[in-house]
Amino acid sequence: MNESSEMVAHNSDRELAGQEFLSGGGELGALTRAFDWAGTPLGPPAGWPQSLKTAIRILLSSQHPMFLWWGPELIQFYNDAYRQTLGPERHPGALGQRGRDCWQEIWHIIGPQIDYVMAGKGATWHVDELVPVTRYGRREDVWWTYGYSPIDDANTVGGVLVVCTDVTAQHNLTDELRRANLRLADEGNSLRSLFNQAPGFMCLLNGPDHVFELANASYLQLVGQRDLVGKKAREVFPELEGQQFFDLLDNVYRSGEPYVGRRVPIGFMTGPEGSLDRRYVDFVYQPITDGSGAVTGIFVEGSDVTDHVRAEGAAAVADPRTASSRQEHAGDRAGHSRIDRAFVAQH
Repeated sequence: MNESSEMVAHNSDRELAGQEFLSGGGELGALTRAFDWAGTPLGPPAGWPQSLKTAIRILLSSQHPMFLWWGPELIQFYNDAYRQTLGPERHPGALGQRGRDCWQEIWHIIGPQIDYVMAGKGATWHVDELVPVTRYGRREDVWWTYGYSPIDDANTVGGVLVVCTDVTAQHNLTDELRRANLRLADEGNSLRSLFNQAPGFMCLLNGPDHVFELANASYLQLVGQRDLVGKKAREVFPELEGQQFFDLLDNVYRSGEPYVGRRVPIGFMTGPEGSLDRRYVDFVYQPITDGSGAVTGIFVEGSDVTDHVRAEGAAAVADPRTASSRQEHAGDRAGHSRIDRAFVAQH
C-alpha cells in the first residue's frame, strides 16, 4: 500500500462535525479529510477560521489548478487539478507540509512573492514566468501564468491563494514561432540583398493598377532613379502611355499568361525638355498567383540590351553581309512593331 492509499484509509470513514467544507474534491478532498491536521500548527479542521474554510471549499470544488498556503508556517493545500502538475517527489507529501520545506529549490523565486502578499501589500500577477520544477526524477523548465491573492483573516492576511496555469507548451510554441520568424527575416534580408544586387533589372508590381512594391538597383538605374515604391506604373511613367507596355501588363494580369519581349524599344523621359531616351530591353512579365490561382501581381525581370543592339546596328552599316544575320531576329521583333511605331511617332 502506498503513502497516498494509507492516508486515504486512515480515518476514511470519519465524518466530524465542522468538516462539511471538506466534502467532495476527488482524490485531494479525500486526502485532506484523512490528514491528521491536529499534528500541524492549524489544529483540527473544526477550529479553522471561516476564511480558510471558504478558500478550501473553493479550491476543492475548482477544476482549475489551485494551491493554498496558510499561516506563518505556510501550511499547504492543493486540489486535483494542481496535483496533475506535480511529480511523485511532491505528491501527496506536499499536502500539509510547510511551504519553505516543500519548495526549497525555487524559494528564491516564490518566497519574496509570498512575503509581499502576506505583508498585506496586495496581490501579484505573473505571466509566462519561468519557475523550474523537479518532477519524475529531473528538473524541468516550466513556464507559468499565475496569481497570488491574499486571504484575509480578521484584520490581517491569513494566507495566500494561488491560481495558476502551466503554459510551457504555449511558451515553447511561441518561442519556436519567434525563432522561425527570425530565420525568415534573415532569409528575407538575404533574398532582398540578392534581389537588389542582381545584374538584371527586377521589380514587383502589385494589383491591377501595377503598384510598385519592390525595385532593384538595376531597375532604378534603367529608369533614372525615380521614386517608385507605392506608386502606380502609369503614375510614374506617363511617357510610356502609347508604347504598349501598360497594355501588355494589363493583359498579363487578366490572362495569367506570361509575356516575353526581346530587343523591345522603350523610351524614358530624361531631360527637362521632354526628350525620350531610347533603350532596348529583353524582359519577362511573369504573373504572380495566390493559393486559389488568382493573379495578384506581376514580377518583371529583364536586361538592358541597348549597347548590344546598337553594336549590331553599327556592324550592319560597316558590313552589309551581317544584314542576313539581323534578319534572323526579325521574328523576335515582329511582335513589337507597334511599339517601334509608337516610339517614332513621339519623336
